[in-house]
Amino acid sequence: MDTDKSYRVFCVYRDMGRDRTLLAAALNVYGDVILKRSSRSTPEAPTHVRNWSSAHGWVERARAWDAHQEEIAQRAFEEEAEERSRLQAAAATQVQTLALLRLLEVLPDADAKEALAAWRDAAKLERAIRGQASDVTGHQHQITPKIDPRTLSPATLRELAQKLESGND
Repeated sequence: MDTDKSYRVFCVYRDMGRDRTLLAAALNVYGDVILKRSSRSTPEAPTHVRNWSSAHGWVERARAWDAHQEEIAQRAFEEEAEERSRLQAAAATQVQTLALLRLLEVLPDADAKEALAAWRDAAKLERAIRGQASDVTGHQHQITPKIDPRTLSPATLRELAQKLESGND
């Protein structure tokens, strides 16, 4: 088990990242004074620091620390990516409703086919953002509508869009 002194040097060593060295950790903790004690032309970590590292498995512990930090960073990245996808999908859903309402506003005489095409484009975008198939008629789902949307009047489409926007069924 590390002593307070050895743990202090270990923490500096551990936190140096992949380019860590015992000498750099010792220099950080003790300063240049360790270089003056050495008679070698190539400086090295003091013997007691090397002994601590060997006795307490610093190299393995530091590698485990690095792996743990990478897992944390990867998890955070994945959570951020999921949150971005949720926000983008929610925005695409809003765009679907707004596109339909705007289309009907700009083109009050638009037929149901044009309105449905605009809605489908936004729905495809939403599904793409969510990582789902862009075509829901394939092997995943076969939906048989009770009403053929191509036969709906613009007024009926407006009413449906308003219900979608307000969240009512």
